[in-house]
Amino acid sequence: MSSNRSQYPFYNSSSGVNLAGQMIKGSVLAGLVFFGPVVFILVLKFIGTFLPPESKEAVDPSPDSFSYIVEYEDDRVA
Repeated sequence: MSSNRSQYPFYNSSSGVNLAGQMIKGSVLAGLVFFGPVVFILVLKFIGTFLPPESKEAVDPSPDSFSYIVEYEDDRVA
């Protein structure tokens, strides 16, 4: 019977270590992609705590952006 090395020429003793390293690198990258925006938002929120209250009560710079309101009629039969 043939050994694993002759059956699979790409197999070597360190392939499991390489696979684990790639999995760890992928999980770190996924963590950065997921938690990066969360940390960014938290940093902005922390910086916002140092702003004076007057800056938080400013007039809306685009008051017409949400002025279009659609009202639906209730045509359900009771």
